[in-house]
Amino acid sequence: MESNIIIRQYKKEDVKSMVPIWNQVVEEGVAFPQLETLSTAGGRRFFEGQSYCGVAEDETGRIVGMYILHPNNIGRCGHISNASYAVDRNCRGRHVGELLVRDCIRQAGELGFRILQFNAVVESNTAANNLYEKLGFTKAGTIPGGFRMDDGSYEDIFIYYIKTGRGMKGDGPERTSSRSYSGIYSESTQVECKDAGNVLSVKSVLDKVHKVRGNIREDRECTYLLFEPRNDDCTISAAIRLKSVDAGTDKQGIAIGQFDAVEGMPVHCDVLHGQKNCVFQHTFSTASGMGANGNPKSAAIDKDSFTGTTYRMMYSKCNNIATLQVWDAMGRKLILEDDNTFDLTQTYETLQSGRSVRYGIALAGVEADIARLTLKDASGSVIYNQDDYYKPDCEPPAVTKITKAGESSDRRRIELGWEAETCDGYCEYDVEVSYNNEAYINVGTAATTAFAYTPENSGDYTFRVYGRIGNEVNKSSYAQSEAVHYIRPLDDASLTAIGSADGIDISLKLTDDAYEWKVFRADTCNVCGDNDVLMGTFTGKDAKKDADGESVVSFTDKSCGYDPLYYYVISYSEDNCSNPGEPQQALRISDRAEAVYAVNDRQVEMVVDDKSNDTLGAHYFYITGHYNTDGRYKVLVNGRDAAEALDGFTHGERDCEGCIACGAGESIRIEGYPAKGFNKIEVIFESVTGSRSRKVFNFLCMPYYNCVVDASYKGAQGALDASGIPQYSRISDALVHGMPGDGDVIFVKNGVYRERVVVERADVSIIGEDAKKTRIEFNACVADGTAAGMRDRNAMLVEYTATGFSMCNISIENTYPYADGTDQQADALAILADNVSVTNITLLGYQDTLFVDAADKDDFSPDITTHQHFSYCHIEGNVDFIYGCGAAIFDDCDIIGRYTPYKADGCFTAPRTHADAEYGFIFRNCRFYADDRIETGAYRLARPWGRDAAAFFINCYMSDVVCDNGYSDMSGNSYKNARFAEYGSVGEGVAVNNDRPLLRRSQAEHCMEII
Repeated sequence: MESNIIIRQYKKEDVKSMVPIWNQVVEEGVAFPQLETLSTAGGRRFFEGQSYCGVAEDETGRIVGMYILHPNNIGRCGHISNASYAVDRNCRGRHVGELLVRDCIRQAGELGFRILQFNAVVESNTAANNLYEKLGFTKAGTIPGGFRMDDGSYEDIFIYYIKTGRGMKGDGPERTSSRSYSGIYSESTQVECKDAGNVLSVKSVLDKVHKVRGNIREDRECTYLLFEPRNDDCTISAAIRLKSVDAGTDKQGIAIGQFDAVEGMPVHCDVLHGQKNCVFQHTFSTASGMGANGNPKSAAIDKDSFTGTTYRMMYSKCNNIATLQVWDAMGRKLILEDDNTFDLTQTYETLQSGRSVRYGIALAGVEADIARLTLKDASGSVIYNQDDYYKPDCEPPAVTKITKAGESSDRRRIELGWEAETCDGYCEYDVEVSYNNEAYINVGTAATTAFAYTPENSGDYTFRVYGRIGNEVNKSSYAQSEAVHYIRPLDDASLTAIGSADGIDISLKLTDDAYEWKVFRADTCNVCGDNDVLMGTFTGKDAKKDADGESVVSFTDKSCGYDPLYYYVISYSEDNCSNPGEPQQALRISDRAEAVYAVNDRQVEMVVDDKSNDTLGAHYFYITGHYNTDGRYKVLVNGRDAAEALDGFTHGERDCEGCIACGAGESIRIEGYPAKGFNKIEVIFESVTGSRSRKVFNFLCMPYYNCVVDASYKGAQGALDASGIPQYSRISDALVHGMPGDGDVIFVKNGVYRERVVVERADVSIIGEDAKKTRIEFNACVADGTAAGMRDRNAMLVEYTATGFSMCNISIENTYPYADGTDQQADALAILADNVSVTNITLLGYQDTLFVDAADKDDFSPDITTHQHFSYCHIEGNVDFIYGCGAAIFDDCDIIGRYTPYKADGCFTAPRTHADAEYGFIFRNCRFYADDRIETGAYRLARPWGRDAAAFFINCYMSDVVCDNGYSDMSGNSYKNARFAEYGSVGEGVAVNNDRPLLRRSQAEHCMEII
């Protein structure tokens, strides 16, 4: 193929070069039906009247060929196009015509034509006939004597056609896009489909300048390669080499599976989806329209090798069960076979068995090579095989020698490596094995010069490797390994480790294929280290029968401390052993197993009858209230006994512990003269039954400010009060027109401010008069059209320019009424700035209440980490409601799951921490609980929005709303690979298991140093 020829749309100045080339073909009289040649003026009018004209330009800028494209018919046949091609006679033989036809097919599809038809291809024009058949055109018929030659004879003409959207040869899939279905498809989206030997190269480039994002599960900005509709169950598979994956969103990528694609309606899908987080996952449409993803899925793949590697993707549908699998280049399955199916009755109804669907591929924001695309019916009969139409430019490679054949380090596989001749096309290698000199059988295919084989039994294994391209295998030039003597590891014994007050209780179930078992203890989950401790060696004589007749060894490790430990077992026979078993995390129970203070429905709540505002204009505060049960209380001020720390503190008779007795319903008054600045007042109550609860008040005494906002103010905006301070009725006006330069301190009086607040200047402070009485309320959500995206779907935004911002004593609520549908994210507060401090605020939302992230003027999450500190805050939501890439510390905060009838479960946090950030979210002395209407175990502590997500929970109360495994996957990221961990958790939601990693004391102390 001539690589230095470019095809482009014609320009007016090209006409003088196009007319002579056109006239050459007319005058030759063997291809065009026209008799009259074109003049320059006539050519200009002629070419302007076409739907599209393309020209071929060589390396010198000379026009060497051209084509015209226009409708072949009108009305109900107006979707059929027709074209004519002309190549300069001096440039023929350089494949210019092929380049022109390929470009014409693509342009016809882009213009909305569904078919390109040639009405009169002369039989003797063998070059044209061969080219059209090579490119996959179908010959529809022959018109005898349809063309009159110059000598007066008549020659047959052929009719050819091809579907213009078809991205592949033969009876392959049709190329379409979201433009035909949901209609959400940007004009700036660029798509290329090019044949390259036995490969189809595809490229979908989304417009980053205008922040175009693809979404396969919601049919946004997608390009499709779809087979004709079918109502039978099928299996589709392909070898996919990912060249690049756009980092825009995890909803983009490449997917293979089934699609309900009806023109004018959004596409619904059930697919195996590869995406930017280096994972292959199940993605499917739901009745709500939002779509979902999750299991089956692969583990996360190393991001340095995710692109540039070939994967074989397979989606199979049978009796409403979808089976998904992906193999890496070495032939290893990346999805566990016990977890690679999905019940299609849980997905969109039109995708279930018996319904008409289109199998195929979807892509958005990726560049990839597709090879070996195959569609088979339920019986295994081939419907389409790409190898029948895409022929390689070379022979299958010869395998020259085996370079590696031996056990893997974990003894679970035999690993092979080999050398082979180079190959220009997409090639694979068939691997055969002989077990104990029996006949060779095929055990897999590799897309690289390495393979991993998992034997079922011990014995001798010999391997042969053959080169393959498509359907052709090089059987004459293969390589054979020496015999590998393989010994399969013994089965793992079952071990449990459970903490108690006395130590760690160990229970070991013995296996039949071993005679001795050794139990080890490790300080980390990375076992078999030099510091691991042998806890004991056991035989069957040490075992007792349990209720099920199993042989069990039990003992208690009393030498453990209060740091988390990991226990594992290795089984031994006379000539073999097992691999180390999966380490079991355990923690000795300490006296912190129960919360120091009762929380939520177990606490005796102090009823506050009246109190000072949180921001004190005078050097004095008071609190009045009562308890509904008998007991005693104590007051602390900034951690010290109020009698010592607070001037003017009056109290009744105190006992030896400094507590004051009170009866049920008895009025309590706490008052005094606090120090200037922040004062934390804690009222500790102990009931007669011994239950203890804690109520915290935060008072800011006599702060400085240089601007006042009062919702009831009616005067001129910015007018000075008697003290010379400007006054406003809106917070936004004060931020824009307040004191000149950075450094404003804005005092906001009690009231409801129904406005969206945006802070853009550095070193600004906002002080509310009272956290409950000073309220910002604003409705902003994409779902109802009040916001356009993440930047403005919030009630308050602290922009990336507002470094050093601080805020206290105020409530912020996004009042969007959460519903059952898409785009329900509605932030109360979004912080994109660094060095932000927030104290004693209330945030109310549902999905995505608090966003802490980084940004520049154009986009979110540049490669920087912003820092925020939240103290004594109250944050409510239900779905990922504390999220982002910020390094945020939460100190003594209440994190509360908010009830909605539309969602029964929820997740407190969703960090997407940068890989180089030391920490993401740290919660210290916080309380995690939920509305009483939310079921036990319905909430997760965190899920990883980013693959390097980090969240630490230190000395926090976990109510019974926290589920036992604590975490879940998100956006293709596994929680097991995230940096999630706890230390010192208390409450009913505490669980010690392998799903909830624990910090050691030294690690927790390091986090405290950060705080």
